[in-house]
Amino acid sequence: METEIHLSLGQRRFWALDKIDNVTSAYNMPFAFRIAGALDIGNLKKSLNFIIMRHEVLRTLIRVDEAGVSKGILVPHVQIDEVFAYKDLTEEIGSKQKDREVKARM
Repeated sequence: METEIHLSLGQRRFWALDKIDNVTSAYNMPFAFRIAGALDIGNLKKSLNFIIMRHEVLRTLIRVDEAGVSKGILVPHVQIDEVFAYKDLTEEIGSKQKDREVKARM
């Protein structure tokens, strides 16, 4: 069940800036990084789920009501599979690390 919450001043500011600029990805920071050794995707997803559950701000949606007032909606649970994507490049391009790094930046 979703819970309505008050938005912080910072959340309201970002919401207003987003509506003024009409740029939805201005504060997104996509990145790629190199991991040495084997990566346990299951444990990584568990860790990310734990972080999301611990921090309400990561589960807060903003909706506008009929009067035009923005409201925070706290989602009780988000599955990381809904927002997490990864691609293993080790086998795709072979053993050339430089080629994998170029591909990861694309």
